[in-house]
Formats: sequence, structure tokens, C-alpha cells
Amino acid sequence: MLRAKTAATANKSELSKEYFVNYNQLKAIAEKDFQALIAEKEYHISRLETMITTTLERPSFYVETYTNQGDTIMPEGSKKQSNFNLQGAQFGGGLVNADTVDAEQIGGDITNYGQQQQKVAQAETNNSAVKTILILASNPKNTSQLRLDEEIREIDAGLQRAKKRELFDIKQRWAVRVQDVYQALLDFKPQIVHFSGHGSGDDGLALEDEAGNLKLVDTVALAKLFELFSTTIECVVLNACYSEVQASAIAKHIPYVIGMNKEIGDKAAVKFATGFYNALGAGEGVEFAYKLGCSVIQLDGIPEHLTPVLIKKQ
Repeated sequence: MLRAKTAATANKSELSKEYFVNYNQLKAIAEKDFQALIAEKEYHISRLETMITTTLERPSFYVETYTNQGDTIMPEGSKKQSNFNLQGAQFGGGLVNADTVDAEQIGGDITNYGQQQQKVAQAETNNSAVKTILILASNPKNTSQLRLDEEIREIDAGLQRAKKRELFDIKQRWAVRVQDVYQALLDFKPQIVHFSGHGSGDDGLALEDEAGNLKLVDTVALAKLFELFSTTIECVVLNACYSEVQASAIAKHIPYVIGMNKEIGDKAAVKFATGFYNALGAGEGVEFAYKLGCSVIQLDGIPEHLTPVLIKKQ
């Protein structure tokens, strides 16, 4: 009986010893793994801090598309593209030389910073080449109704089909009053201004008043307004009856102005506008576009092809 008890006690002691040994081993492993995770986290934080610091302090090249491939900084599902300017940044303990680095080693494409600046400058140049066409439409309530919607639709459709459509941006203002005209010129800084509506010769162009009724704008006042914007406006088209008077006055300040030397019908006005802007959209100059607009009127069998008049600044 005593022996059995002693043996049981011994077995219990051995089991307890083995339990505590296993427990201590597991605890040590857990603590080790936890410390390793903490150390790895701090290591990656340190790498990121170094990368950001060198990026801000010594930019020498531009990483256009940097993809974390096989990188331990983030898991596979979190990989993203980065557009950091990593000047002098450290990868694998060394400085990256933009002229000699193998982009595949860091999973991305590296472009020399100077070349990137040239690309940005070129993009800005391309954007500055875009010409804004400002269309001003006016058909006061107490005047005969015109197909202005058709004319402007044809202008827009023609430019949308044009080979160089990306070089033109159309802005529209309808039922324009005097303040709408100068506000639109201020807002859009257009290179081409197209007026579509009625004209009354020496009496002026027909705009609208606050109630939508006819308000004639003095020719001299209109010319002085365009003089203020002469540094940006290249061409003015007055697609209105008897607008040659206003065209002559505006042409003292603007390189190209087109007006009508007599009454012009709706259909002829639309045909001229269509041919004129189709030519501009194809990359042709104002003079060629004017001639094509007149030809389109004639090709359609309308006897008004001599009505549009191009006046150049002297």
C-alpha cells in the first residue's frame, strides 16, 4: 500500500514537472514570437520613416510607378502603386542611383526626375493650346424666332466629329444680356467668340433686357468691350443680319472678325457656321475656315454665300 502510494506520488511529481517544463517552453516561445513581431513592426516603421525623410530632404529622382512586389512592408492584398519622389531613398541598405538602378529590383518603373519635369511642362503646353469657343445666343421675345438651337447643335456636333476635337472647348450662354457678355468673357477668357442672333446694322446687335425683350447694344461700346480682351480673343463671328458694321469696329482690335453684309437666312447661317467650325476642328486657319463656310452655303444651293464678310485687323 505504501509502495503504491509512493509510486503514485512519484508519478504525479513527474507529471507536474513535465507540465511545468512544457508550460515554460510554450511561454518562452510565445514571448519570443511576440517580441519578434514587435521587433519586425519597429523595423518596418523605421524603414518607412527613413524613406519619407530621404524623400523630403534629398529628392533626386521620381518613382513614377512603384509597386510593392514581394515586399514585406505590406501583405499581398494591400499592395498599391506609389507616386513618391524618392530622392536618395534607401532600398536594401543602399542609395538608389536613378541613372543606374534596375527598376525590377524594387518592383516598379523609375523615371529620371528631370525627365518627369519635362513631361509635366509638355502637358501644360498642350493644355494651353486648347482654344475656348464662347457661343453667345440671343433671341429676344419681341423679335422673330431663329433656329439658334440648330445652329449651335451643328457647331457642337461638327467639332465632336473633328480630327482635332480635343483642341477646342465650347462654352455656351443663352438669352444673353449685356452683363452676361462681359461676365462670360471674364470667366472663360475665350479665343473665339461666336454671336448668334439678330442684328440691326448701325443700330447695333440685339441682346435682351431683364425682361427678355430687345435691347440694342451700341457699336462703339461693343468695340471698346472687345478691345479690353484683345490679348486673348483671336476671332469674333457675328452670325447676325447686317452685322458688318459691328465687325468693322471690332476688327480694329481683334485679328479676325466675320460679319454679315446684309440679311442672312436661318439655313444659310447654320450652313456657314457648320463649314467654318468643321474646318477649324480639322486644324485649318480662320481664313480657310471662312472660305469653306461660304462654300458650304453655295454647295447647298443657297444664294447667300457672299453675305459673310471676313475683316482682318489692319
